[in-house]
Amino acid sequence: MPAVRHERRTHAALNALGARQALPVGELARAAFALALTRRVPIVLADEPTAELDRASAGALLDAIHHSANGGTTFVLATHDEDVLGIADHVVRLDRGRNASEPEPAEPIARSGARGEAVVAVQHVTKSYAGVAALSDVSLDLHAGELAVLVGRSGSGKSTLLMLLGGWEAPDAGSITPAPQRPWSELAYVPQRPALVPELSVRENIELPARLAGRLEERRSRIE
Repeated sequence: MPAVRHERRTHAALNALGARQALPVGELARAAFALALTRRVPIVLADEPTAELDRASAGALLDAIHHSANGGTTFVLATHDEDVLGIADHVVRLDRGRNASEPEPAEPIARSGARGEAVVAVQHVTKSYAGVAALSDVSLDLHAGELAVLVGRSGSGKSTLLMLLGGWEAPDAGSITPAPQRPWSELAYVPQRPALVPELSVRENIELPARLAGRLEERRSRIE
């Protein structure tokens, strides 16, 4: 009964975040994160996940993130939200593309999935655009079940670091190990402005890439 399990999981994630299965514009952010959590990937990257949410909705989202991290999912969140810092295992402060300080261990979080197997190591990474440094000599270690929060002013390099971790950009110098070109089955990325189709349900959004490629039936078992 894989389809039934998938549907139950999707509804559970949506209910946890206070979102309905229909996707009005105001619920896109919650629905996008529900999709990421439903996929149960090892790593979730998110840019300002609470920026468009009211305090109650943001609280539900943070509870869901905490629960998933407890199950072993690793999160890297770029944020300006102090409440997000409150659930972090590590706080990475960026200033003009550099580590402003060593990654700070946050207050201990009761989380059974944290500090397990190493997931990714960022070592002395540098990235420039048109001669302007976006990141310079940035390092970060991530482990299974850890929640790392990237903080800093706009333009400090938070989004660039997320793009490097996701494999959409390559560093000019330094290393990211293992190589960040991960299959989509191992990574979820939630941008600040989710690119879901608001007229479609969650399931229809998941099916859309395969449908457009004419391979829906071929990929149906994976979607289920």
